[in-house]
Amino acid sequence: MTDTDGSTPEPPRNAVRRLLERVFWIVAAAMLVFALLRATGSDAHPVIVGLIGLTPFVMIPAWGLLGFGLSSRSLAMTVVAVVLVGAHVMWTLDDLSFGHSAPEQAGGLRLATGNLNIDNPTPKAFVATMINAEPDIILLQELTPQAWSQIEAMPELATYTDRVVDPRTTGLGSAILSRIPLTDGRAERFGVGWLTRADIVVGEERVTLLNVHLTTPLSRLGIERWQAEHEMLAEFVRTRTNPMILAGDFNATGQHDEFRQLLYAGLTDAHDATGSALGFSWGRAGVLLMRLDHMLMTEGLTPVKSRMADGSGSDHEIAIVECSLRR
Repeated sequence: MTDTDGSTPEPPRNAVRRLLERVFWIVAAAMLVFALLRATGSDAHPVIVGLIGLTPFVMIPAWGLLGFGLSSRSLAMTVVAVVLVGAHVMWTLDDLSFGHSAPEQAGGLRLATGNLNIDNPTPKAFVATMINAEPDIILLQELTPQAWSQIEAMPELATYTDRVVDPRTTGLGSAILSRIPLTDGRAERFGVGWLTRADIVVGEERVTLLNVHLTTPLSRLGIERWQAEHEMLAEFVRTRTNPMILAGDFNATGQHDEFRQLLYAGLTDAHDATGSALGFSWGRAGVLLMRLDHMLMTEGLTPVKSRMADGSGSDHEIAIVECSLRR
């Protein structure tokens, strides 16, 4: 049968194939643009910053493209898909750890850090999870006066006698609670926000703790502040005179160039060194999506173990890390 103009109608299967090929190239083009933005560390817009943090998920469609390219026996499609799959594997491995713990050494230290969430209805349960891990030091972010009034009364905190506490209504409050002596403890300005800091002695070495909460990059101004705060931390590390531990909510993942600059400055991410799997620490609706909470340490300190624990009432998990002096 022919059309009135004498042409033979295209078989339905061919029409579907043409449609799928168009979809392939549209999706591939979008993913290639994203891959370019990820590779160049673009942070031109909050949406881009957020998508880069979600790279392990955003790049999953590359595998479907590869399957279609192979089934179509199209060299061009297959090559493009292989490039995208390769990028996905490489960037996901950046976030993936395989649970290798370092040998334990004398002079060890255990720390727990977590973002309470300013609206946490159960701050005591959140802190109780930290205490159950028996850390030497607890670091809290988004500590409000209301939450602190509940936490302070917990009998389980009786042994955490050395404290630097700076509760604030703005979500920029924080605290360092320690079983071991703290010196030079204080809250100080950090960009447009605040951090708490203190020195401790591990073995015979003085170690500086910085408890940080960086700006959320949800606007262009927020991105500028977030970038500046990462640079400030990198400068702290470059000009240090003793080992340092930086812990808290960085609002950045290992996918972000700003965060990687801290690693290039000489910091080691405890989870990358000794954690397991992706170690995501933040999410929505019970689904963990990315690792925003980190424990970083300079040369002179060795991560021994790292794990995540449930952060009751918060959208953040708790990071629990053991480290020791490097001999």
